Amino acid sequence: MRRQIAVGLAATLALFGCGGVPDEAKDSERWTTALQEAIEPLPHVANLVDVGYSLQGPFNSNQAWIGGAVWSDTDDEAVNLSLLDDVGRAVANAMVENPIADSWVRIKVVSASGDGFELSELGLTGTVTLDDLAVHYDIPRQK
Repeated sequence: MRRQIAVGLAATLALFGCGGVPDEAKDSERWTTALQEAIEPLPHVANLVDVGYSLQGPFNSNQAWIGGAVWSDTDDEAVNLSLLDDVGRAVANAMVENPIADSWVRIKVVSASGDGFELSELGLTGTVTLDDLAVHYDIPRQK
């Protein structure tokens, strides 16, 4: 019985917690830097707050998370929606070579007065992934 439990646990860890992620995907610093360098120079970007990339954890090691807030220097709604579109495109371009198929994106633009603009305002619904952004902007991913 103990042997069966050990084999089951080893199989579970092999499937969900160990291996399967290319080394370049594990380099959170590299991908965070790429994201920040792609977004910071955009017009009307005042500040980046917690914009970054990370892998989820031992049971979701094949899934990455891209998140954070891009603070704008204006309250103009049209400008902030345009900035949101630019941010989405910048994320898609910065992550073209990221090999993780299931990378969730939760990044938003925040106006100078604190109003938030989400990716859903670009027509992207549900849980947005890098693949969704790539399709939306017609930017092929190289995974």
